Amino acid sequence: MEDDYVKDEVIYDGSISLPKKANKSQSSSKAYPLNLKGKYITLNLIIKIYCDPDYLIPDCAKYCVPRNDSKGHFACDYEHGRKVCLPGWFGVDTDCTKYCLSQNNEQSHYNCSETGEKLCLNNWYGDNCTVYCDELSNQTFYCNKTTGRKICQPNWFGINCSTYCKTHNDSTGYFHCNITSGLKVCNPHWYGSNCTKYCREQNETNGHYFCQKPHGFKICHPGWYGIFCTVSCKQENDSNAYYSCNKTSGLKVCYQHWYGANCNVYCKEQSHSSGHYLCNNVTGGKICQKYWYGLNCDVYCKEQSNSNGHYFCNNVTGRKICHQCWYGPNCDVYCKEQFSGHYLCNNVTGGKICQRYWYGPNCDVYCKEQSSGHYLCNNVTGGKICQRYWYGPNCDVYCKEQSSGHYLCNNVTGGKICHQYWYGPNCDDYCKEQSSGHYLCNTVTGGKICQQHWYGPNCDVYCKEQSSGHYSCNNETGGKMCQQHRYGPNCGVYCKEQSNSNGHYLCSNVTGGKICHQYWYGPNCDVYCKEQFSGHYLCNNVTGGKICQQYWYGIKCDVYCKEQSNSSGNYLCNNVTGGKICHQYWYGPNCDEYCKEQSNSSGHYLCNNVTGGKICQRYWHGPNCDEYCKEQSNSSGHYLCNNVTGGKICHQYWYGINCYVYCKEQSNSSGNYLCNNVTGRKICQQDWYGPNCVAYCKEQSNSSGHYLCNNVTGETICQQCWHGPNCDVYCKEHSSGHYFCNNVTGGKICHQYWYGPNCDDYCKEQSSGHYLCNNVTGRKICHQYWYGPNCDAYCKEQSNSSGKYLCNNVTGGKICQQYWYGPNCDVYCKKQSNSSGHYSCYNNGSKVCRPNWFGKNCSNFCKEENTGHYDCNKTTGFKICHKNWYGSNCDIYCNDVGRNYICNISTGEKTCWSHWYGNNCSKYCNEKDDGMGHYLCSTTTGSKMCLMHWYGINCTNYCKKKNNTNGHYSCQKPDGLRICHPGWYGLNCTTYCKAKNDGMGHYLCHNTTGLKICREHWYGVNCTKYCRKQNDTNGHYFCHKPNGLKLCYPGWYGINCTVYCKEQSGANGHYSCNKRTGVRVCYRYWYGYDCTVYCKEESNVTDTYFCNKKTGMKICHSNWFGPSCTTFCKNTDDDSGHYFCNETSGSKICRARWYGNNCDKHCKEDIFQNSCKNIEETSGDDSSGVKINSMWFIIG
Repeated sequence: MEDDYVKDEVIYDGSISLPKKANKSQSSSKAYPLNLKGKYITLNLIIKIYCDPDYLIPDCAKYCVPRNDSKGHFACDYEHGRKVCLPGWFGVDTDCTKYCLSQNNEQSHYNCSETGEKLCLNNWYGDNCTVYCDELSNQTFYCNKTTGRKICQPNWFGINCSTYCKTHNDSTGYFHCNITSGLKVCNPHWYGSNCTKYCREQNETNGHYFCQKPHGFKICHPGWYGIFCTVSCKQENDSNAYYSCNKTSGLKVCYQHWYGANCNVYCKEQSHSSGHYLCNNVTGGKICQKYWYGLNCDVYCKEQSNSNGHYFCNNVTGRKICHQCWYGPNCDVYCKEQFSGHYLCNNVTGGKICQRYWYGPNCDVYCKEQSSGHYLCNNVTGGKICQRYWYGPNCDVYCKEQSSGHYLCNNVTGGKICHQYWYGPNCDDYCKEQSSGHYLCNTVTGGKICQQHWYGPNCDVYCKEQSSGHYSCNNETGGKMCQQHRYGPNCGVYCKEQSNSNGHYLCSNVTGGKICHQYWYGPNCDVYCKEQFSGHYLCNNVTGGKICQQYWYGIKCDVYCKEQSNSSGNYLCNNVTGGKICHQYWYGPNCDEYCKEQSNSSGHYLCNNVTGGKICQRYWHGPNCDEYCKEQSNSSGHYLCNNVTGGKICHQYWYGINCYVYCKEQSNSSGNYLCNNVTGRKICQQDWYGPNCVAYCKEQSNSSGHYLCNNVTGETICQQCWHGPNCDVYCKEHSSGHYFCNNVTGGKICHQYWYGPNCDDYCKEQSSGHYLCNNVTGRKICHQYWYGPNCDAYCKEQSNSSGKYLCNNVTGGKICQQYWYGPNCDVYCKKQSNSSGHYSCYNNGSKVCRPNWFGKNCSNFCKEENTGHYDCNKTTGFKICHKNWYGSNCDIYCNDVGRNYICNISTGEKTCWSHWYGNNCSKYCNEKDDGMGHYLCSTTTGSKMCLMHWYGINCTNYCKKKNNTNGHYSCQKPDGLRICHPGWYGLNCTTYCKAKNDGMGHYLCHNTTGLKICREHWYGVNCTKYCRKQNDTNGHYFCHKPNGLKLCYPGWYGINCTVYCKEQSGANGHYSCNKRTGVRVCYRYWYGYDCTVYCKEESNVTDTYFCNKKTGMKICHSNWFGPSCTTFCKNTDDDSGHYFCNETSGSKICRARWYGNNCDKHCKEDIFQNSCKNIEETSGDDSSGVKINSMWFIIG
């Protein structure tokens, strides 16, 4: 203002003094005349100074209106310019709102000060002086001068400080004093009247218990027992276990007859047929009585080495384990395999298992069935079982009793036993002594022994030499024996032998007739004829002319020809030369080539006149010239013709019947295939498909896809619920879903009103709504100014006094413009970080102080530090110390609540309770020498010092080292655990065990019990049984625990489980398996190696065979033939037929010149010279004859 006026305009430039005190009103005010004289003007003024109504002198600065209500209790002294409090009210500066009226009655005891403060009477304290405290009457407390509260002297507590308590933290106790009552408050985990019982709740490996108040006894959680509740036990009485729990130790107390760690082993002592055993008190294992073994001790076994057996007993099963070379259930069968013997020993029975071809009890009988022999071998003895009609030790003596014979057959030797009067090797010599005869019978040969002068086979020739004759008598025949050159019945014929041109003969000893030398014939034996080994003729005994044998022709009978009409040939024989005359259409040297010229579907050929070979016409090939082939290299085919078969030989890369299929193997973009050598069809390589194998497809069932491949096209065939080109789109229609699946793409086709990738978004346009539905997602498309999931939120942008906001495009919520807040964005707030304040803005526009700033404008700083122990007043920012922290910086800590000490009110120093020790009074110790412990307490640390022989945390474990029968151990410090001497184990170190790995055993010792722990692959009581499981060519078994016996896997047998056998009852066989050896044991009626041959012997009139016990082949009884011995045939040569039997089929084979079904039709003439005129009429299909050119040839 000083620079805004001109100096010449000033009226008065000076100062005046006004009175210091105004008048209380205008009427009573004093007037002050004032003359102001300027350069050009003079101003005369009258000034009155007075206060406005209700304002107080002297400066009219204080407003005052008398009142007597909740806002004040005063009158106004306008004369003196002050407020005057009404009686009983004080505090002019606070409108006399402080009330004080002196009292000395039951309610209060005070006078009032000038300011209205209550001045308590002597020994009365508190806001209203209602608290009485006389600190001189008692030395246990003093009085708080403000509150009158009794402040107890150290170690005194209670309302009247009459309770003495001194914090202890030693053996006398571990407690502090309740700062109010003075009662002993046990430190954490300490209990009892003097807090000498330590107990800390646990629920982990160190224990499971809580602590009983007030004594501190450990109360185990349900199911936990023992001193420290570390033993878990839950009473069981079901299939899993049978026990109760010891209430003290928690050990499982098994019910009667139940044993084992979990009382799940049942054992009741027995001594009868069910078993003979006691029960192990710990494990419940059955302890068998002497000589009893097995799981149930029901197997009796007593070691023997005498006539009762040779065995010892398996310690586990009681099974008899035979001594070497002894076998059988009782090990009383001796069997030792011999190098020179022919047998093995049956591992079970000890029976000798003979090697092939050896039989008998000792397998010393050799027998091998021979194809040339006539016997089978007895499966037991090895004795030869002769076939029918064969006898003798080697069944090489044939003997068949004949109806026409005169003997029986010796059942042993096969020798013929002659009927009465029959003699000789074949009993075909009849001899019966006759009273009218002249002989006796030789008892061996049956030959007749003639009487004197009687000779001859029948001793019916009488001969008596005569002096007048020319003979003597033959001793055998009785014939007359002529003198030299004399012959004839009476030796009256003369004859002298010749060998010259006169003849070549001897003289008949009987008649004297000429007997030609060998090869000489005729009356005088002068015609030469010698039958040749290489010739095929006889000599006419009379003339010496050559007589050709049957089927031989020509002058020298050296041409063989036998008329044929079968596979051997089809011809007649020239009666003179023997040349073969072929039937029509038959050719070749033997007329065995059939050929009939053809030019039809049967063939296209001529016949070679000599060989009968087919001469194919042009373009015809093959054995029958029925294969047409004309070389092609055009659309009809690409091939040559095989000159022999006529088969088409395709050109390279051409295939198929007519070689019109082209195929060249490819492995590139043109294709991936091989060619079928026959059809030329393309054989796609693995994972390639299609006509040209260009479609690649590999079956997948992973993230790449879920499909099979079409075997023809290679197209992917999606697995169920998988779709799309790669079958990688999963879609499965659900009754709970709202879609069905597109069969091609797998895309979900939503039902009406359902949208979205999974059709789980429902949207139906409503007439009452404010939206449309998106055809793809089903999302609601809101109308203008409508928002939200259901388009039910209305919002229109504003920028005026109604608000300053935009609209959220999704929710429709109002988005306030910068610095504007509140539901309608009408509250302004801009964040600050300067002297004006330190705050940001809350969503509603209210100021939010930055961290550590407080006050109306967030201008007061207070930071709560991790190292500090105070909070900040959230309104003012002042520091408020945490509980138990003291000092201006709250850095002195002392908390005696629930502790083993109390805090000094002045210093915060910790004073331990009785029985508590240590810097923090955290060590409890109460000397004991009873069931709770045996120790003294360290006066410094409070540590327990165990008495002699006592150990452990509470010195409750007694241990005194020993080295005698009661134990072998020392005592471990500090827990007193028994430390067994080397080699000793068990609770009391009374079990001795030393690890071994030699012939005495292979085991380690259990660290706790000392029980023997067998090394890998060793078993048995002393771990001397070796067993290593196998599942390869060396065996297929695992090892039985605990004895190490080999237990074969299913289907494997034998000592080392190397024999595989699976019981069969079907096409693969019919047998069970020997449980020890694995040898196949055929079911009844089944035979052969695989028991696949069925044979059942009949025991009735239809019995026609017996079964070979090894092969199961049917061995037909006499006169029965065929695979099943169902064809009956008996060699016959009588009126019923003339035939013998085919040894295989039993079909009838007619004898020479007999034919017909039963060979009972006869052809009397020699059909090989002339037609058989007397053959009866027969049909053309009679298998007994063949008709050729109207001539019948009977096949003998």
